[in-house]
Amino acid sequence: MTSLCECRLFHRALTIDDISKKPNCSNLKFKRAFQFLQLLLIQRVYGIDIISCPGVRKPSKYSKQQEQQQQEQERQQNYEVFLGGSCNPTTWRHDQAIPYFQSRSVSFYNPQVADWTPDLVEVEHRAKELAPLLFFVIDHDTRALASIVEVCYLAARGRSIIVVMNPMPEKNQTKFVQQKPSTDEKDNEDDYENVCEARRTLRALLQSMNIPVFDDVRLALECAAFILETTKRTVITNSAFDEENKDHTGERA
Repeated sequence: MTSLCECRLFHRALTIDDISKKPNCSNLKFKRAFQFLQLLLIQRVYGIDIISCPGVRKPSKYSKQQEQQQQEQERQQNYEVFLGGSCNPTTWRHDQAIPYFQSRSVSFYNPQVADWTPDLVEVEHRAKELAPLLFFVIDHDTRALASIVEVCYLAARGRSIIVVMNPMPEKNQTKFVQQKPSTDEKDNEDDYENVCEARRTLRALLQSMNIPVFDDVRLALECAAFILETTKRTVITNSAFDEENKDHTGERA
């Protein structure tokens, strides 16, 4: 049954669509981002699966040795945390996230690399799919529209995700506004407002799904470490319980 909060959220999606159609907002990037957000909100409200559908399994063309190599590669790429969100020019990964997880022996995948090559697309995708926890930071130094859409997509899939969204500063203090050339597109006067609206919508969506949203990276890292440690303890406890049950079953037999 659709809740009142979700209905209001759906109404919010419609207002965002209206914003994207304003005459002085011709940036296709904003329109596509808002349209995708609206589709995800429709899925949330009505329970319609618009993200994925079952496909036909194709016969494998790999030999047994190739399959074993692929499985070994997947095992090596099975990181505990995927560090997603804003990239250049942000430094939160190297300044905060990486040192924190290294000090706790938590494996992670960092998609922010100095020399990016096309073959990293598959590596990044695999790391993101296999990681039990996704850690996303939506920084205020960039528009981060792609990251906002990606978080919506992953949340709609039911992935375990922690999101950090830094509060937006005043318009004249925002880095991506300050760095614009004077000969930019006409809709730049709405650029800041559109970015703020996208963040407000994302926060409302995540809160409706009980997904934690933090304002501070350090606090979010502590939460991530707690979740991973709790998960490990649960797995160990369940494994010990299963072994004990097997022993009792063997004795009775």
